[in-house]
Amino acid sequence: MDKQKRNTSVQDESKILMTNIADVLSLAEEDEAIDFHKMFWVLLSGWKWILAGMLAGGLLFGAFYKLTIRPTYQADAKMYIANTDSIISISDLQLSAALTGDYKDIIMSRNVLEKVIEELDLNTDYERLGRLITIENPSSTHIIHIYVKSDDADLSMQIANAVLNISVEQISQIVKSGEPTIIDVAKAYAVKDLTPSFKKYLILGIAFGMLFVCIFLVIHELMDDTLKNEEDIERYIHLPLLSVVPFYNKKSKNAPHSVEQHKKRNVNKENVVIPEYEQTSFQVNEAVNVLRGNIQLSGYQVQTVSVTSSLQNEGKSSLSFQLAKSMADLNKTIYIDCDIRNSVMKGRLKINEQTSGLSEYLCGRLDCKDIIYRTDNPLLDMIFTGGAAPKPSALLSGPLFGELLEELKQDYDYIILDTPPVNAVIDAAIISKQCDVTVFVIESGKTERKQVLRAKRQLEYAGVNILGVILNKSGKKGGGYGYGYGYGYGYGYGEKRNS
Repeated sequence: MDKQKRNTSVQDESKILMTNIADVLSLAEEDEAIDFHKMFWVLLSGWKWILAGMLAGGLLFGAFYKLTIRPTYQADAKMYIANTDSIISISDLQLSAALTGDYKDIIMSRNVLEKVIEELDLNTDYERLGRLITIENPSSTHIIHIYVKSDDADLSMQIANAVLNISVEQISQIVKSGEPTIIDVAKAYAVKDLTPSFKKYLILGIAFGMLFVCIFLVIHELMDDTLKNEEDIERYIHLPLLSVVPFYNKKSKNAPHSVEQHKKRNVNKENVVIPEYEQTSFQVNEAVNVLRGNIQLSGYQVQTVSVTSSLQNEGKSSLSFQLAKSMADLNKTIYIDCDIRNSVMKGRLKINEQTSGLSEYLCGRLDCKDIIYRTDNPLLDMIFTGGAAPKPSALLSGPLFGELLEELKQDYDYIILDTPPVNAVIDAAIISKQCDVTVFVIESGKTERKQVLRAKRQLEYAGVNILGVILNKSGKKGGGYGYGYGYGYGYGYGEKRNS
């Protein structure tokens, strides 16, 4: 018998391992192909960032131009290096071609440059002057071009002509041949303005800024592992999308009835609480109503619905309470806060009364009727977590939790259970396994798919019936959370909590 169990356990572990490998491989195959249509919409939706990048690039390059770019002018003088005092023979042309390199060295020699400095009374040395001069000899010609670049047009012209005249003299003395012929001297109207155009720098900066932002948006999208829309849910999670809840900012709170008015309408005057509700937007209310309709259409036998998520701060508790309120518009409903480890719903709903709850019932200290609290809505009741318990998992796994659900099914049409996050503790799987269906909350643009897949696998291994997914906070802009009750969940498992 033990051997049979071990074999079954090994087979189960093998199946789990193969499922994990299959999930990883399927994700890898899906990620290999780049969806260019999606990239186009990513760029289109990021047009504000692209515009800002273009503006920043234009300003940056424009400032660089104004601060660093100086005017540059170029003067050009030419000489012909063949001897023109007599009839030119082929040997003369060959000799002049061979001497071209020598002439370049003579023109750029220290002797010539220092004579130019002395003649023009320049405040520089020959090395810095040499950096302004460029000597070129076009192929298949005996013409030498002397180019001089400077930030002063007149100075570049004067240097070019001085270099030309002094070089001619020096070449004649050193080579012992006839003087090279001056073809063209530098003139004011022929000096070229080589200063880069400010317009070109501006266009280059705008283009660079746009390209940088586009590349950043594409890389960010390719590296983004979060689930953002219905397409991502279908592609990666393979679960039905039950509703898309838009992001909304917190608004004023309102308690419709006073405690005194409410107590008059209840037989049990002790167990009465008045939750302080959020005034949510019309779009959020409609999204919750759509969720309610999808749950009701899932089958007449569905009564117990657990609401969970993969991680904290995804809006699970707020949505579960909103769902309970919506259900109570049509059916008798009870909301159960099952997060015994770290419940925050009492504080969030501004309930200051001392309350007992789930932990007292599971310990056998109270009966079911003692932990049910009425609200201002005659069709909506609540069960809180009660005091802190050292071993919540053991309590939830015991027989009393299942008995509680069976007893509540006799009096309520729907039971909505708010559970802890699946990836935080095992409690969510224990609770959800005893429910008819489980609804999974995913925060749009925040929850990574690997976290959702991990939570999904854990629920499936526990035999949980996952009805579908709620995509929460869709269209959220900015970094602040802001959903419903502020939602600073801050799971502190292992820490003590005041009852």
